[in-house]
Amino acid sequence: MRLRLRVLVLALLAAVSLGARRPAEPPELKETLARLEKTISSATAAETEPTLADLMAQHPDSPDVYRLYVRVLKLQKKTPELRESARTTLARLEGVPSKKRTEDQLAIMLRACSVLDDKDRRDRFEQELIDRYPKGRHAGWKRMRQASEEKDPVRAAALYEGILKDYSSDNTLAPWLTNDRMRLIEANPERFTARQLHDAAWAYEGMARRAWKAGTQAGAYWYIVAAKEAAEALAKQWPEESLEMAGRGMACLEKSWPTEEMLRAELPVMFWPGMLEAHAAAGRLEPARKIGEAIVAHLEADDLSEDQAGWLEEARSRSGYSSVLEKLGAVQEARMQLGLAAEADDARRKDLEAFQQRHPLEPADAEAFQKDLSASRAAILGGRKEQAKRRLLAGLVDEPMHDFVAEDLQGNKVNLASFHGKTVVMTLWATWCGSCHWEMNLLEQTRQRYEKDPKVTFAAMSIDWEREKVAPFVRDKKVNLPVFIAGDSFEKDFGVESVPQMFIIDASGRMRFRLVDILPDDRFQQSLDWMIEAAGK
Repeated sequence: MRLRLRVLVLALLAAVSLGARRPAEPPELKETLARLEKTISSATAAETEPTLADLMAQHPDSPDVYRLYVRVLKLQKKTPELRESARTTLARLEGVPSKKRTEDQLAIMLRACSVLDDKDRRDRFEQELIDRYPKGRHAGWKRMRQASEEKDPVRAAALYEGILKDYSSDNTLAPWLTNDRMRLIEANPERFTARQLHDAAWAYEGMARRAWKAGTQAGAYWYIVAAKEAAEALAKQWPEESLEMAGRGMACLEKSWPTEEMLRAELPVMFWPGMLEAHAAAGRLEPARKIGEAIVAHLEADDLSEDQAGWLEEARSRSGYSSVLEKLGAVQEARMQLGLAAEADDARRKDLEAFQQRHPLEPADAEAFQKDLSASRAAILGGRKEQAKRRLLAGLVDEPMHDFVAEDLQGNKVNLASFHGKTVVMTLWATWCGSCHWEMNLLEQTRQRYEKDPKVTFAAMSIDWEREKVAPFVRDKKVNLPVFIAGDSFEKDFGVESVPQMFIIDASGRMRFRLVDILPDDRFQQSLDWMIEAAGK
C-alpha cells in the first residue's frame, strides 16, 4: 500500500515543475497554463491547440508551454506536426551558443529529442545540462536516482545528505529526498540509531509541510501522506510524537478535504494502524483496543473502498490488535486475530507459532482452533467476494456503444459490427503504459480460459499516436491478444483521458460495463467472469 501511495503522488508530481530555482513564469501565463491543464483532454485537444500554439510563439523557452503543446498534439495523434515542432524547436535552440543555453532550454531540447527518438543527441544534451547546471533540478533527480540504487545503506544515506545540502530550498526535490532517506533508515534498523529515524521522520514532515504551504507539490495530499508515513515510522519508539504527527495529518485533512480534489472525508482510516501501535507502545491498551475493534469491524464488514482497506493493512492491524488483546488477557480472541493475520500474510506465521508456545493448547483444542480459524477466514472471504460482486455489478449499464473504426496489424479494418453476436472484452492500451502491460498479461490468461467459447472474444485496442511502434512491441512482448489500432477519433468519441480502460460489450453491440480503474489482481479473473456472465444475459 505504501507503494500505491508513492506511485499516486509521483503521478501527480509529473505535471509539476521540477525545481524552485527556475525563474517564475509571468503570473498571467501561469494562470492560463493552470486553466488549460485542467481542461485538456482528448475531446478538447483540438480546441486547445491554437491557444497553445500562440503561447509557444510568445514564450518559446517555457518548458510548461512546450509540455502542454506536445500533450495536445499527442492526444490528436498528430505525429507529423509533433515531429515538425520538435525539429523546429531543436533547430532554434541549437542555434543558441552552448554557453548561453538556459536550463529550461536544455530541458526542452531533451523533450524534443525524445519525441524524435534521437537518443544520441538526447544523451549529449543531457550531459551538457548536467555539466552546465551541476546543481540544477535535472542533475538533482539524477543524483537522487543514484542514491536510491546504492546498495550500502550507510553510503546511500550519506548521498542523500549531500544532495539535501544542495537542494534544501527546493520544494520538489527536498520532500522526496527526506522521504527516501526516512524509508532507508526505517528499513535498516541494524545500521541506524532510533534517533536517526526520529530526526529523519520529522525532517520529512517538515519538508512536506513547507512544500504544501508554498503551494507546490500535490497539494495537501502530499502532506497528509507524509504525516501518515512519518507517524508510522515513529509509532513504536516515539509513540507520543507519532500521535502528534498523526494529529497534524488529520487536522490538515479535516481542513482541506472539501476543497482538494484528491482528498475524501473518510481518509482518516489511513492513520489508524499507526495510532493503534503508538497507543499500545505507550501502554494505553484501552484506546489501542478501541482502534483495533474499529479496524476489524471494517475489515470484516468489507464496507470500505479498496484504497481504505489497503491502508488498514489487514495482517499488520490484526497482529497489532492481537498483541493488545493478549496484554489485556483476552487470549483466545488474541489467538484468533493473530491466526487471521497469518492467513492474510504468511510472514505472520512465525508470530503465531511464538504465541502458541506462550499459550499452548491441548491437541483437541488446537484442532478445534484450526477449524474455527478456517471457518472464520472462509466466512470473511466469502462475504468479501459477495460484496465485491455486488459493487462490480452495480456498474452494469445498457447503453449504445459508439461505433468506431480500427485496423488489425495486417491493415484490415474493423468496426463495432465486426464483433456482432459476441460478448467483447475490449481493453484500451498503449505501448508506453506500464499498467496496460500488466493488465494485458492477466487478460491473456482470461482469453485462454474462454478460447473455446464461441460467444466471447477479446480486443486490445491500441491508442498509440506512433502506430509504427505497435507491431514491433506486440512481436517482442509476445502479446497473444487480438490487437487493433484505434482510429484517429476514437479517444475523442469515447472521451478517453487515461489508459488502461476496459469496455464489456454485449452481443448486440451495447455497452454493459466501462472500467476506468484497474481491477485488483486478486479478483481480476473472477471479476471478468462476473461481467462476461452479466453481459451475456
